[in-house]
Amino acid sequence: MLFSMLIKASANRELAFLDCAKTCQVEYKGSIILDVETRWNSTHDMLKAALKLEKTFDELEATDSKYRKELEKRQDVPTFLDWEKAREISQFLEIFKASTLHISGSSYVKSNLYLRE
Repeated sequence: MLFSMLIKASANRELAFLDCAKTCQVEYKGSIILDVETRWNSTHDMLKAALKLEKTFDELEATDSKYRKELEKRQDVPTFLDWEKAREISQFLEIFKASTLHISGSSYVKSNLYLRE
């Protein structure tokens, strides 16, 4: 989600995003989660966080002409269909995230749940 990176690229834009979150009455803690290519669970985390901020992204696009122009220039303006796809992918990845967390207990071995002797 390129538009997430565009928010983090500028301190002024992050402040504008914070103002938009207040306007939309959306909780925003001042940090956008970005995807980490080597950790697929981060894709789920990024999508889940972005979906909570959907109204805020839309508000920023409507009120910040420079942000909107950057999105248009890169042909990355999120559409209704893009948000729907993000919801579907996030729900799909939720299954894998839960499974990963279940298997990855750090203080104990759980492989015996899945592997027979």
